[in-house]
Amino acid sequence: MVSNKGRGDAFKLRCCNALQRELYREFEPEARINMGDHFYKISDASTRERDIAVECKAMTYTETR
Repeated sequence: MVSNKGRGDAFKLRCCNALQRELYREFEPEARINMGDHFYKISDASTRERDIAVECKAMTYTETR
């Protein structure tokens, strides 16, 4: 069985691949973005130039009866 972290990492890579294919830009997973004085954030994906940063979210719904 694949762990939740494993599924999340696989989803981030699929997001990077989809963004690269659609935007014709190279995306890096787990990119560090400088947000100001000694403050940074790790985005799920970002371009090398850091002009585009992406947070990937996978949503699923469970049907209840």
